[in-house]
Amino acid sequence: MGQGSAESRGENRRGDRNRDALNAAGKKVTFDHAPMPEIDWPAMKMEFPVAPSVDLSKVKTGDKVRFTLTGSGKNYTVQSISPQ
Repeated sequence: MGQGSAESRGENRRGDRNRDALNAAGKKVTFDHAPMPEIDWPAMKMEFPVAPSVDLSKVKTGDKVRFTLTGSGKNYTVQSISPQ
């Protein structure tokens, strides 16, 4: 990635994906997502930590969700999540 890439700047990333698993107690969510070319990720299943302010009670396993990630490199955190 280039020095001025969105990834290196730690910008927000938004997506629409299927939520595959939820660990509410551990504040983690697993997405089975399509490729995310803006951060050079292929389609895969990934677990992400969730910010303390995010209410996970609004979504259930298998829901199609809209979410926002912040971070860089391989370290991203879910900042918002809502059912579609």
